Amino acid sequence: MSFDLIDYSEHYFIRCAEEPVPANRAGKFVQIRDECNDREYLVLSPAKFSLYHANIVERFCELNELDGFWNSGRTSYTIADDLWSVTGGGRWAIDSGEKTLELGSSSKAYGRFDSRDLKIKILSLEAMKGYGISIV
Repeated sequence: MSFDLIDYSEHYFIRCAEEPVPANRAGKFVQIRDECNDREYLVLSPAKFSLYHANIVERFCELNELDGFWNSGRTSYTIADDLWSVTGGGRWAIDSGEKTLELGSSSKAYGRFDSRDLKIKILSLEAMKGYGISIV
């Protein structure tokens, strides 16, 4: 399964907040799988950009032209294609100066993320080489 890490920090800080991306930042994330293309995504969003995990899923769908829908209580957003799934979520914190990334917690809407081999997957990405990854 191929792996991608998507960080909405640049989009939020540069385009929305009109300020530089801080070295220390934190927020929520979701883990999404595309079974058709055997691909997994870890999608990070700064705290002020996505109040809920479902907001991250909705934004991901919009940016990737995927259909989705809110449940009746507007507490979760579901990808319409059954070959796509949100496997969980949590909170993240990064210090790009110290090269550390921490992942933990869980999502009320989607449950805890799948941490199996997640460190290995993250460290396989060129942009994350040399980072210390901790999963709590």
